[in-house]
Amino acid sequence: MNDRQYALYQSFVRILVFTTDHSADFAASTPGGKAITELTRVTTALKPHTDGHTGSDASGATTSKEDLAEALREDLKDIARTARAIEAGAPPQPGFATDYALPSERSQRSLIAHARSVLAQVKGNAALIAQFTAYELPADFVTDLEADLAAFDAATDTQADDRITGVEGTATARKLLREGRAAVVQLSASVQNKYRRQPELLAAWRTASRVDRPDSGGPETPPSPPA
Repeated sequence: MNDRQYALYQSFVRILVFTTDHSADFAASTPGGKAITELTRVTTALKPHTDGHTGSDASGATTSKEDLAEALREDLKDIARTARAIEAGAPPQPGFATDYALPSERSQRSLIAHARSVLAQVKGNAALIAQFTAYELPADFVTDLEADLAAFDAATDTQADDRITGVEGTATARKLLREGRAAVVQLSASVQNKYRRQPELLAAWRTASRVDRPDSGGPETPPSPPA
Protein backbone atom coordinates (compact mmCIF):
# COMPACT_ATOMS: atom_id res chain seq x y z
CA MET A 1 0.00 0.00 0.00
CA ASN A 2 1.46 3.34 -1.04
CA ASP A 3 1.25 6.57 0.96
CA ARG A 4 -1.77 7.91 -0.94
CA GLN A 5 -3.71 4.71 -0.34
CA TYR A 6 -2.68 4.67 3.30
CA ALA A 7 -3.95 8.24 3.72
CA LEU A 8 -7.33 7.07 2.41
CA TYR A 9 -7.28 4.17 4.86
CA GLN A 10 -6.54 6.63 7.68
CA SER A 11 -9.63 8.62 6.74
CA PHE A 12 -11.72 5.44 6.93
CA VAL A 13 -10.46 4.78 10.45
CA ARG A 14 -11.19 8.36 11.58
CA ILE A 15 -14.69 8.13 10.10
CA LEU A 16 -15.38 4.95 12.06
CA VAL A 17 -14.21 6.65 15.27
CA PHE A 18 -16.58 9.54 14.47
CA THR A 19 -19.53 7.23 13.82
CA THR A 20 -18.82 5.24 16.98
CA ASP A 21 -19.08 8.46 18.97
CA HIS A 22 -22.46 9.12 17.31
CA SER A 23 -23.68 5.56 16.77
CA ALA A 24 -27.14 6.30 18.17
CA ASP A 25 -27.80 8.71 15.29
CA PHE A 26 -27.60 6.08 12.54
CA ALA A 27 -29.83 3.02 12.79
CA ALA A 28 -28.37 -0.13 11.24
CA SER A 29 -31.30 -0.42 8.81
CA THR A 30 -30.80 3.05 7.30
CA PRO A 31 -28.51 3.84 4.36
CA GLY A 32 -26.15 5.58 6.76
CA GLY A 33 -26.09 2.59 9.11
CA LYS A 34 -25.50 0.18 6.22
CA ALA A 35 -22.66 2.38 4.97
CA ILE A 36 -21.04 2.24 8.42
CA THR A 37 -21.29 -1.56 8.40
CA GLU A 38 -19.72 -1.72 4.94
CA LEU A 39 -16.93 0.69 5.88
CA THR A 40 -16.20 -1.35 9.01
CA ARG A 41 -15.84 -4.48 6.86
CA VAL A 42 -13.59 -2.72 4.37
CA THR A 43 -11.36 -1.16 7.02
CA THR A 44 -10.93 -4.47 8.83
CA ALA A 45 -10.00 -6.19 5.57
CA LEU A 46 -7.56 -3.41 4.66
CA LYS A 47 -5.63 -3.55 7.93
CA PRO A 48 -3.24 -6.36 6.87
CA HIS A 49 -2.37 -4.38 3.73
CA THR A 50 -1.16 -1.38 5.73
CA ASP A 51 1.97 -3.17 6.98
CA GLY A 52 5.04 -1.65 5.36
CA HIS A 53 2.98 1.13 3.73
CA THR A 54 6.07 3.36 3.53
CA GLY A 55 6.86 2.00 0.08
CA SER A 56 9.48 -0.64 0.75
CA ASP A 57 9.56 -3.04 -2.20
CA ALA A 58 12.37 -5.31 -1.12
CA SER A 59 11.37 -8.74 0.13
CA GLY A 60 13.49 -10.85 2.43
CA ALA A 61 14.26 -13.01 -0.60
CA THR A 62 15.84 -10.02 -2.37
CA THR A 63 18.28 -9.46 0.49
CA SER A 64 18.95 -13.20 0.68
CA LYS A 65 19.74 -13.34 -3.04
CA GLU A 66 22.25 -10.52 -2.69
CA ASP A 67 24.01 -12.35 0.14
CA LEU A 68 23.97 -15.65 -1.74
CA ALA A 69 25.30 -14.01 -4.91
CA GLU A 70 28.17 -12.58 -2.89
CA ALA A 71 28.92 -16.04 -1.45
CA LEU A 72 28.97 -17.45 -4.98
CA ARG A 73 31.27 -14.67 -6.11
CA GLU A 74 33.72 -15.54 -3.32
CA ASP A 75 33.61 -19.22 -4.32
CA LEU A 76 34.34 -18.33 -7.93
CA LYS A 77 37.11 -15.90 -6.98
CA ASP A 78 38.89 -18.70 -5.11
CA ILE A 79 38.52 -21.02 -8.07
CA ALA A 80 39.69 -18.37 -10.57
CA ARG A 81 42.74 -17.50 -8.46
CA THR A 82 43.68 -21.15 -8.19
CA ALA A 83 43.16 -21.66 -11.92
CA ARG A 84 45.65 -18.87 -12.65
CA ALA A 85 48.18 -20.57 -10.41
CA ILE A 86 47.64 -23.89 -12.17
CA GLU A 87 48.09 -22.21 -15.57
CA ALA A 88 51.38 -20.66 -14.46
CA GLY A 89 52.60 -23.80 -12.67
CA ALA A 90 55.17 -26.37 -13.65
CA PRO A 91 54.58 -27.43 -16.26
CA PRO A 92 52.58 -24.38 -17.38
CA GLN A 93 49.14 -24.97 -18.90
CA PRO A 94 48.47 -22.06 -21.25
CA GLY A 95 44.81 -21.07 -21.41
CA PHE A 96 43.82 -23.18 -18.41
CA ALA A 97 42.51 -20.21 -16.41
CA THR A 98 40.37 -18.77 -19.22
CA ASP A 99 37.26 -20.79 -18.45
CA TYR A 100 37.45 -19.91 -14.76
CA ALA A 101 37.94 -16.15 -15.04
CA LEU A 102 35.12 -14.14 -13.51
CA PRO A 103 32.91 -12.38 -16.09
CA SER A 104 33.57 -8.68 -16.58
CA GLU A 105 29.87 -7.97 -16.25
CA ARG A 106 28.90 -7.88 -12.57
CA SER A 107 25.22 -8.72 -12.97
CA GLN A 108 23.74 -11.62 -11.05
CA ARG A 109 22.67 -13.21 -14.32
CA SER A 110 26.23 -13.37 -15.69
CA LEU A 111 27.54 -14.55 -12.32
CA ILE A 112 25.06 -17.43 -12.15
CA ALA A 113 25.74 -18.43 -15.76
CA HIS A 114 29.46 -18.52 -14.97
CA ALA A 115 28.88 -20.55 -11.80
CA ARG A 116 26.89 -23.12 -13.75
CA SER A 117 29.64 -23.32 -16.38
CA VAL A 118 32.38 -23.84 -13.80
CA LEU A 119 30.33 -26.42 -11.93
CA ALA A 120 29.69 -28.35 -15.14
CA GLN A 121 33.46 -28.52 -15.82
CA VAL A 122 34.68 -29.64 -12.42
CA LYS A 123 31.85 -31.75 -11.02
CA GLY A 124 32.73 -35.43 -11.19
CA ASN A 125 36.17 -34.77 -12.72
CA ALA A 126 38.45 -36.22 -10.04
CA ALA A 127 41.69 -35.38 -11.87
CA LEU A 128 40.68 -31.77 -12.39
CA ILE A 129 39.48 -31.43 -8.79
CA ALA A 130 42.85 -32.80 -7.61
CA GLN A 131 44.65 -30.02 -9.47
CA PHE A 132 42.67 -27.42 -7.53
CA THR A 133 42.90 -29.09 -4.13
CA ALA A 134 46.67 -29.43 -4.57
CA TYR A 135 46.73 -25.66 -4.06
CA GLU A 136 44.91 -26.04 -0.73
CA LEU A 137 41.46 -25.33 -2.09
CA PRO A 138 39.07 -27.18 0.28
CA ALA A 139 38.33 -30.74 -0.75
CA ASP A 140 34.60 -29.93 -0.77
CA PHE A 141 34.89 -26.79 -2.94
CA VAL A 142 32.74 -28.36 -5.68
CA THR A 143 30.04 -29.39 -3.20
CA ASP A 144 30.17 -25.91 -1.66
CA LEU A 145 29.75 -24.25 -5.06
CA GLU A 146 26.85 -26.52 -5.91
CA ALA A 147 25.13 -25.83 -2.57
CA ASP A 148 25.50 -22.06 -2.93
CA LEU A 149 24.11 -22.21 -6.45
CA ALA A 150 21.12 -24.30 -5.30
CA ALA A 151 20.47 -21.83 -2.45
CA PHE A 152 20.47 -18.95 -4.91
CA ASP A 153 17.97 -20.76 -7.15
CA ALA A 154 15.71 -21.39 -4.15
CA ALA A 155 15.85 -17.71 -3.18
CA THR A 156 14.95 -16.78 -6.76
CA ASP A 157 11.83 -18.96 -6.56
CA THR A 158 10.88 -17.39 -3.21
CA GLN A 159 11.30 -13.88 -4.61
CA ALA A 160 9.06 -14.71 -7.55
CA ASP A 161 6.39 -16.02 -5.14
CA ASP A 162 6.69 -12.83 -3.06
CA ARG A 163 6.17 -10.67 -6.13
CA ILE A 164 3.08 -12.62 -7.16
CA THR A 165 1.68 -12.30 -3.64
CA GLY A 166 2.48 -8.58 -3.63
CA VAL A 167 0.66 -8.01 -6.91
CA GLU A 168 -2.36 -9.94 -5.70
CA GLY A 169 -2.36 -8.01 -2.43
CA THR A 170 -2.18 -4.67 -4.24
CA ALA A 171 -5.16 -5.57 -6.43
CA THR A 172 -7.15 -6.60 -3.36
CA ALA A 173 -6.30 -3.37 -1.53
CA ARG A 174 -7.35 -1.26 -4.51
CA LYS A 175 -10.69 -3.05 -4.69
CA LEU A 176 -11.28 -2.55 -0.97
CA LEU A 177 -10.36 1.13 -1.18
CA ARG A 178 -12.87 1.63 -3.99
CA GLU A 179 -15.54 -0.07 -1.92
CA GLY A 180 -14.63 2.06 1.09
CA ARG A 181 -14.88 5.28 -0.90
CA ALA A 182 -18.31 4.24 -2.17
CA ALA A 183 -19.43 3.62 1.42
CA VAL A 184 -18.12 7.06 2.46
CA VAL A 185 -20.15 8.71 -0.32
CA GLN A 186 -23.27 7.01 1.02
CA LEU A 187 -22.49 7.89 4.60
CA SER A 188 -21.53 11.48 3.82
CA ALA A 189 -25.01 12.29 2.52
CA SER A 190 -26.61 10.96 5.70
CA VAL A 191 -24.15 12.71 8.01
CA GLN A 192 -24.37 16.10 6.32
CA ASN A 193 -28.15 15.98 6.21
CA LYS A 194 -28.37 14.78 9.80
CA TYR A 195 -26.11 17.52 11.16
CA ARG A 196 -26.98 20.33 8.77
CA ARG A 197 -27.86 22.61 11.69
CA GLN A 198 -24.99 21.46 13.91
CA PRO A 199 -21.87 23.17 12.53
CA GLU A 200 -19.57 21.72 15.18
CA LEU A 201 -20.50 18.17 14.18
CA LEU A 202 -20.19 18.98 10.49
CA ALA A 203 -16.72 20.38 11.15
CA ALA A 204 -15.80 17.20 13.03
CA TRP A 205 -17.07 15.11 10.12
CA ARG A 206 -15.04 17.07 7.59
CA THR A 207 -11.92 16.62 9.70
CA ALA A 208 -12.55 12.88 10.05
CA SER A 209 -13.30 12.33 6.36
CA ARG A 210 -10.49 14.49 5.00
CA VAL A 211 -7.88 12.54 3.05
CA ASP A 212 -4.51 14.10 3.89
CA ARG A 213 -1.91 14.42 1.17
CA PRO A 214 1.13 12.23 1.96
CA ASP A 215 3.31 15.34 2.33
CA SER A 216 0.84 17.34 4.40
CA GLY A 217 2.46 16.46 7.70
CA GLY A 218 -0.65 14.72 8.98
CA PRO A 219 -0.48 11.98 11.62
CA GLU A 220 1.42 8.89 10.49
CA THR A 221 -0.50 6.55 12.80
CA PRO A 222 -4.31 6.65 12.67
CA PRO A 223 -6.41 6.03 15.78
CA SER A 224 -7.28 2.40 16.39
CA PRO A 225 -10.50 1.41 14.63
CA PRO A 226 -13.38 0.63 16.99
CA ALA A 227 -14.03 -2.99 17.73
